Amino acid sequence: MFTIEKRGQIQALFNAMWGIAGLIAPFLGGLFLETIGWRWIFWVNIPVCLISLLSLMVYRETYQPRPARVDGIGAALFAAGIVLVLLVTVEVPYRGPFAVAGLGLLALFYLYERRHPSPIIPMSLLKSRPIRWISLNAFLTYAALFGASSFVPMFLQYQGYSVFVSGAVLLGMTAGWMLSSVPAGKWILRFGYPRLIVAGSLILAAGGVLLTLLRKGTSPITVSAVMLVLGLAFGLISTVGIICSQMLAGPHEKGVSTSFQLLSRNIGTAIGVTVMGALFNGASAPDEGFSRLFGYGAAAGVMTLLFALPLLRKTAQDNAAQAEAKR
Repeated sequence: MFTIEKRGQIQALFNAMWGIAGLIAPFLGGLFLETIGWRWIFWVNIPVCLISLLSLMVYRETYQPRPARVDGIGAALFAAGIVLVLLVTVEVPYRGPFAVAGLGLLALFYLYERRHPSPIIPMSLLKSRPIRWISLNAFLTYAALFGASSFVPMFLQYQGYSVFVSGAVLLGMTAGWMLSSVPAGKWILRFGYPRLIVAGSLILAAGGVLLTLLRKGTSPITVSAVMLVLGLAFGLISTVGIICSQMLAGPHEKGVSTSFQLLSRNIGTAIGVTVMGALFNGASAPDEGFSRLFGYGAAAGVMTLLFALPLLRKTAQDNAAQAEAKR
């Protein structure tokens, strides 16, 4: 709907709304738990969703539908394959056979989509090397350290801090997310997306290393500062990834490219949280469990950085091509 110059501003607006919600939610959640009861963290969604629904009633969209054949079989194959693969991340029997069956369905989905006249995921989109690398980076980023937001409050609770204080440290992550995501749209035009993704991955790796330094007795302020670093990384990588997934796709593939980017994040989150939970539950003591999962986050953050570095080679190649063209 917007040009690349305007897209950064609109994306910043979306992230600001997310940030405001992120600032309010930990306080409300902690207050509900310590005052009127934990069930209200669910009941509160009813008035919130009703207000959201009423705000949409006045919106009217004007669009020209484009005739297209609905790919129902492809959608069913893809959904079933993803669900079966994600069953590996939960405690269910026969996880191995489920994973094999899921991978088989995804392979069948790939073969089917190559011949469909209107595929839900155009194969031409997956042939784009930049989009593949950005989606891989999103997967690795969220698999590495997004689960930290689930375990860091638990880390403080084990030290005796209240639920309210433990949840409030996530405000650091929210603040960092907003600080980096709001100007990211302009930074893309100035520095290019490869440098920004590598910079975000570098910050992510640094945040993972800082997590390993957390020990018993670490103050909530220090923990919130570490979460601020992680927020800077997630805000930069997420915003740049979304804008680039739209910028690099064709006119009729922008929506699919965006949703594929989000899917990569969600799958990474599911796997990362499961791995962290398994590491924590397999430890003999809470201190050892936190040490294990923070160590995993640091190692995965460094791996994310290593996989992002090839994007710099593309920048160098582009610059060389532009210099050659000027000659």
